[in-house]
Amino acid sequence: MRRESTITLIIFGVILLAGAWYTWYVTTLKYTEAPAVSPAVNALTVAEGERSFTDLSGNQLSLTSHAGKVLIVNSWASWSPDSTRELKTLALLAQKYANKGVFVIAINRAEPGIVAKRFLDTIGIAEDVQLVLDPSDHYYRSIGGYTMPETVFYGVSGEITHQQHGALSLEQMVAYTESALLVAP
Repeated sequence: MRRESTITLIIFGVILLAGAWYTWYVTTLKYTEAPAVSPAVNALTVAEGERSFTDLSGNQLSLTSHAGKVLIVNSWASWSPDSTRELKTLALLAQKYANKGVFVIAINRAEPGIVAKRFLDTIGIAEDVQLVLDPSDHYYRSIGGYTMPETVFYGVSGEITHQQHGALSLEQMVAYTESALLVAP
């Protein structure tokens, strides 16, 4: 009986020491988890090995530099009739919120640059919208897109405040933008 009590005490002591060591490790070494990457940064970062985002001239772009603003990111293609209307509406929205911490990005879905440029020339989109080519279609896949156009509204902290599958009116865009502006960082 005495031997069983000794073994029980030893096991209890080992458990107690392990708990004390873990507590010391967490508090003394300031163990912390890596901060979570926001959905906006995740979607706007191209993975290694994928072709990066470019402007219409083929210059590489880093879209994560716009983190910290309300972002409205639209995925479009020249073959989508709704994209034509929505790009024009996005230009109006960008003008309306130009000085209010809102940035509008329109990302083309893997079409050749010349096709995208010709299409944009025919509809006359203002430069208020950042026009981006995505040759690997990374953005559309990262947001789980399944229709055209797809528009995602991100708050200042990069969280998704609304994702729209299909076209939006200017009134709807304004409402979703206002909601994104109200989300505290």
